[in-house]
Amino acid sequence: MTSADAELIAACDRIVANDREQLAVYAVRRSVADERRTRHILDALFAEVESLMDRIDNLPRPTTLAGVIAMARAARAIATKAPDGQPVPPCDDEGWLAFEVMHALAEGVLA
Repeated sequence: MTSADAELIAACDRIVANDREQLAVYAVRRSVADERRTRHILDALFAEVESLMDRIDNLPRPTTLAGVIAMARAARAIATKAPDGQPVPPCDDEGWLAFEVMHALAEGVLA
């Protein structure tokens, strides 16, 4: 694996972990008081994703299948989600095809 892919994979893995942390925070928000108490946690998590996305944007494109799969997992983690936490597919054909490829890669169809 190239060093660029190692950094890319680490950043993508952190995005996936960040998503799990966000979902855990949302799971305990049952009242306005909970929302106020946890807002700073979500703000920090959102800021981290922005920073990670900037970092990924400045890296070379992946050169290994592992790098591509890591990007697919990160894409699924930051996708718009339904109330049940599942990613919502886009409505346009191009977006839907990309969404299906993302899921195939993220779920290890080619791994």
